[in-house]
Amino acid sequence: SGEGFYLPDPQELTFCNTLLLSNAAVSLGGAFVSIEISSSFILYFSFLSFILACAFISLQIKEFRIMGFSINDSVFSSLFFIITGLHFFHLLFGLILLCLLFIISSFSYFIIVIMRFQLLFLLYKSCLPDSFII
Repeated sequence: SGEGFYLPDPQELTFCNTLLLSNAAVSLGGAFVSIEISSSFILYFSFLSFILACAFISLQIKEFRIMGFSINDSVFSSLFFIITGLHFFHLLFGLILLCLLFIISSFSYFIIVIMRFQLLFLLYKSCLPDSFII
């Protein structure tokens, strides 16, 4: 009679993840624009990016749990998990840097926060290969 477990469609999760990640990138871009024009919205944009990235990671984990293939199935699945794993750690490192920004901003003046955020961004850029920074 139609009762049972509901498994979300992977295409729905993929679309939702795409929206979350693109909006997180746009809001982080707003944070960088705020730095350039010396606006006080940097923390708001950064916090929005943090929330969206956390939601993306949680949905990505949910998507992997219902996925129909594993890392041992084929070369395609192995490469898929390697590339998405690198992307996961890229996002995780960015979230850690945003956490550092929030911690620093709670103990410092706003101008010092902007300077430290720029230093964190330079550190972030220097730690990753150019292929990850788009």
